[in-house]
Amino acid sequence: MLKLADACDLRVLARHGQPQNPNSIEATACISPDFVGFAGHFPGQPILPGFVFVMLAEELFRQAGRALCVAAVRKARFYQPLLPRQPVLIDAQFESAHEARVTFTLQDAPADGGPTLVCELVLELVEPVAPPAGSVAQKS
Repeated sequence: MLKLADACDLRVLARHGQPQNPNSIEATACISPDFVGFAGHFPGQPILPGFVFVMLAEELFRQAGRALCVAAVRKARFYQPLLPRQPVLIDAQFESAHEARVTFTLQDAPADGGPTLVCELVLELVEPVAPPAGSVAQKS
């Protein structure tokens, strides 16, 4: 069983030919069926657990060079399950320095051609707190 970092192919998208918008980040992600989170959720019919969407958002912020942690989930709406190997587009819009709206949309268009929203989060963000000088966390 793989941890999320090893099981997820998350790639921040560069916007070629467009000015960089400091208030948004886009990425794609696809999670291996070997991810440990699928093991018990649910046996025989695995779907991505809700808390993993928050973990994906934090990983997106990290890969995009933003030192941010989720302090609270203000809103979480799940529209349909995300299955192993289903590629999603992640779009993070920073509403303020301490709030982001993050959506997860299936990349494979359904038969009707419209985007399929999987999850929408509104997250309260904080900058990580450095451990005190000399703490165990700093010595490793």
